[in-house]
Amino acid sequence: VQRDNIYQDLDIHLEKAMLSEIAFKGFREKIFYFFKSELTEQIHDFFTNNFNSPEKLKTTAETKPDTILRAIEVEQGIFVERAREIYSFSHLTFQEYLTAYCISSQHNFTLVTSKYLTDKSWKEIFILLAGLLKSNSATEELLFSMIKQAQERINTDKLEKLLEWSEFSTNKWAGGYSPLVSRALALNFAIVFAISRFNHLPQERQKKEQIYALQESLYYILFLAKEIDETIKSKYQEILRVYSILGSSTNSKILIDFRKKSFHINKGFKKHGIFNQVNFPALNRNLEVLKEELKNSNHPSFSHRKLSWKVWQVWLRAFNLDERLLLLSEKEIENLQQCLYIHTLIVRCRNSALRISHEGLEKIEKEMLRAGSPQVS
Repeated sequence: VQRDNIYQDLDIHLEKAMLSEIAFKGFREKIFYFFKSELTEQIHDFFTNNFNSPEKLKTTAETKPDTILRAIEVEQGIFVERAREIYSFSHLTFQEYLTAYCISSQHNFTLVTSKYLTDKSWKEIFILLAGLLKSNSATEELLFSMIKQAQERINTDKLEKLLEWSEFSTNKWAGGYSPLVSRALALNFAIVFAISRFNHLPQERQKKEQIYALQESLYYILFLAKEIDETIKSKYQEILRVYSILGSSTNSKILIDFRKKSFHINKGFKKHGIFNQVNFPALNRNLEVLKEELKNSNHPSFSHRKLSWKVWQVWLRAFNLDERLLLLSEKEIENLQQCLYIHTLIVRCRNSALRISHEGLEKIEKEMLRAGSPQVS
């Protein structure tokens, strides 16, 4: 194997810096296949504008930048010519890693989080970035900038009060969960109620996209809870069962056997130490009243949909949850979904971080799933 003379002068750190700039520029512009002319132009600019570039590389970049490109392709295989004069990184992971490396070098986290945080094609880049940062302060700066972006999505009175409810309603939980996990589980129940709300809308007003976004939000929250608290994994199926029973209990059909389902929900709450302040006897009395209304509703104009709406409202009152907080617009649902997606990404970054202090992690978790600007100290 004969090594190219040009490659012998190409310092590994210099090459990494150049490739990372190419990768970052490509990801910003959603470019994964590069024309040879584009690559050679970037190679030319990098070496000719860098004072510390070896003279041989400067000269080569001025006259034949394709020689440098060819040397990188032959020696390492990082670049591959996919078609005539069309190149790509040999694997997407190389481009993702080098993009993350470029961001870690520039240390401008606010810029990338504000632009790309909810772009799912950037997910692996943020996870890799957390693993590249070499100090506690840098990792905390990245995670706080992500929290800030999540909190900026909570930009309406409904969304703010919904998060406040999740915090207020978990003050007296007996399950021994961390405040963050408690907020997550409470918010999950609120989203279950929000999904059930669509059962009460006229068929033409139901929007599958909104239901899907709320269902995806449930996944994000449960992922977050399981990653933060290991004990949730052993309770996962049981908690899902309680969600399922609760979701099917907010319409007029529940009135046939509401006591049985109410018993199972109460039992699940007691077992897991959540929502111990719900007054189930009062809930059952209110549902009994609606059941009598159902029996006496033989009038042809009677609407089971209206009665289902009343059942839904009874359940919300039992949880001290204002129904107006769940009458979310399409944009509010989208913002909530993005906020929760960002929180799952924060947890993934926390798990991959090379350095993060216990104190810093505690501050970060304190600010998660809360409205308002994060308190950075």
